[in-house]
Amino acid sequence: MDSWLVTLSLFVGALGAFYIFLIWNLGSWKKRGVPEAKSYPGIGTFPSLFTQKRNVVYDYDEVYRQYRSTNKFVGVYNGREPQLFILDPDLVHRIHVNDFKHFHDNALSDTIDEKSDAIVGNNPFFLRGEEWKERRNELVPGMSPNRIKNVYPVTLEICKRLTDFIRQQAGEQNNNGIGAYELFLRYTTEVLARNPRAQEKLREEILSNINEEGFVSFESLSEMPYLDACFNEAIRLFSPLSANTKLCTQPYEFVNSDGTSFQMKKGEIVFISYRSIHHDERYYKNPEEYIPERFLPENGGVKKFREEGKYLGFGDGPRICMGMRFGATQAKAAIVEIIRNFHVKVNSKTSNDNLLDKHEIVAVLDGGIWLDFTPIN
Repeated sequence: MDSWLVTLSLFVGALGAFYIFLIWNLGSWKKRGVPEAKSYPGIGTFPSLFTQKRNVVYDYDEVYRQYRSTNKFVGVYNGREPQLFILDPDLVHRIHVNDFKHFHDNALSDTIDEKSDAIVGNNPFFLRGEEWKERRNELVPGMSPNRIKNVYPVTLEICKRLTDFIRQQAGEQNNNGIGAYELFLRYTTEVLARNPRAQEKLREEILSNINEEGFVSFESLSEMPYLDACFNEAIRLFSPLSANTKLCTQPYEFVNSDGTSFQMKKGEIVFISYRSIHHDERYYKNPEEYIPERFLPENGGVKKFREEGKYLGFGDGPRICMGMRFGATQAKAAIVEIIRNFHVKVNSKTSNDNLLDKHEIVAVLDGGIWLDFTPIN
């Protein structure tokens, strides 16, 4: 009997210790005078990371919308780890640009082991401090406009192969559609398909910029405002990186909407939901609709939104995606070839909503994207 009681006592004690371990950090933000979102022991503020009942970005949106009107930031927990969820675009811009030295590194670098994964471990996105600066200086010259221009003929050749592939598949699809995921043009093509008005307007711009050799030159590609607007609007709707975490590298004072402040310590983490800002109706009228015109030069272009901390399709500041120009050039060249050669429509196999796959961290539409391509004679 005594041994049974001892065993039971040890079991209960172990459970109690484990529970204390799970809830140890909860309430730490309140103690520092920071509002704190509802969190669960061991799971944190974003339960979908564990339950996978829906894509976790919807958890981010819920917290963002609950606190955005009254606070510039709110305390959250990623599992047991405290993070400061930034809600104010101006503060987001300062973290990325003006006060960059205080948030020099991406917190995701903690998850990478250079010894076990040398390729990812040497990716500038994950590097810290001087290592990041050195690698950036090595890679930036290779991403200059002149270097990108030099490989543009290769990009055009690959785009032509792509259109040849689509022509072949279009003749064999039997109303089943073509999986756009495999075409690597997922969302840009799918949205640039759900909006025939925008598609036709873009086609007119493309046709007016085709030169005597029968293609759009690198210079013209870079100076097509509606193409640029269409591309940026697609990135806004389906951001490649839905959220990011930045590491505090120097102490920083945060001031909330009510004037209260607190000092963030070196080594603590801020969390930013890019998607929540991109879908905020206070900054983008009818944010769920595809409206390229909002990014046209006469409306300030993408630069205006980026400088206000409201457009973060490729991040911002010194750590903005170094491959942004190269990636955009490739994507735009492919869009040009597709739109000039095909009428694109969404196949009935594609869901009518924009719900994201609950099992994916990146933005992948639930059920995939299926498109119909009709050749233009």
